[in-house]
Amino acid sequence: MERKRRRDSLLCFLLLLVLVTGCRTPKNVDAGNIKGDITIDELVRMQAFTPTLMNLSSKLKIKARVGEKELSVGGTLGIEENKGIQIGITALGLFEVARMELTPSSALLINKVEDEYASLGSGTLGILQQAGLSYEVLQAIFTNVPFLFDGSDMRKTLSQMDISRVGNDITLVTPKRGATQYTFYLDALTGELQQTSGTYNQSVKVDCYYSDFTELEGRSFPRKIQLNVQGAGTPITLDLTLSNIREGKFRFKSTDTKSMKQIDVSRIINVIK
Repeated sequence: MERKRRRDSLLCFLLLLVLVTGCRTPKNVDAGNIKGDITIDELVRMQAFTPTLMNLSSKLKIKARVGEKELSVGGTLGIEENKGIQIGITALGLFEVARMELTPSSALLINKVEDEYASLGSGTLGILQQAGLSYEVLQAIFTNVPFLFDGSDMRKTLSQMDISRVGNDITLVTPKRGATQYTFYLDALTGELQQTSGTYNQSVKVDCYYSDFTELEGRSFPRKIQLNVQGAGTPITLDLTLSNIREGKFRFKSTDTKSMKQIDVSRIINVIK
C-alpha cells in the first residue's frame, strides 16, 4: 500500500512535468489587428499585464485523470520570480517523496524516496526534446499571466496579435509559428486572465483554465488551475488547487545533490512502476 502511494505521487508529478513542458513561448513576427472596443493602452493597464507577485508559495492538491484512471496527491508550490520554481509532492500529506526544481538554466527531478536525482536537459525526455523547456512559460502559468513577450516590449508584442472584444470577453491570438499558436482569454471587467489555449505539433491542444479567484496582495489570484491535453494519445487532465497562498515569503534554494546518486530519468520512471 505504501509503495502504491509513493508510485501514485510520483506518477502525478511526472504528468505535471509532461503537461507544463508542452508549452513554449511563441516568437511573434507578424502584424495583428484589433476588433471591437478595446485599445492596446487599455490592455496594458489590465491586471493580467501588470503582475505584482514576486515570491509565491502555497500548498498544492493535484488530481490527475489519465483516460479513466484518477490519482490524487498533495504537495507544495514555491516561486521566486526569475530565479526558481519548486514543486514538491508529498505522500499522506506528511513527507515529500519527489521534487521538481526549475531555474532559467536548469531542471532537476528529485526522487527523495531513493535519494536520487535526474537532470531534465534536452533529449532526456521525448517531450522535452520536442517542445523545449521554457522557464518563463512555467512561471507565467503558475502566476496567472500571459506568456507573450520573450523579453520584448509589451505594446510591440500586443500590436502583432489579433485582438478582439465581444461584450466583456477579450481574446488575444498569437500569430502562428510553425504549427504553434496561442489564444488568451481575459475578462474586460476584472482584467483577469481566465484561460490560455495552445496548439502545437499540428494536433496536440493544451488548455489551461483559471477559476476561484481570491484577493492576494492587491490583485485577484486563482486558487484553481486546470490543465487539459488532447491529441497526444490518452487525454490528460490535471486539476491543481492552491491553498494557504502567500506572497513575499518564498526564497528559492536549490537542493544539494552532492550526496545523491545521479541517474537517467528513466530510472525514476522504473522505480514507480
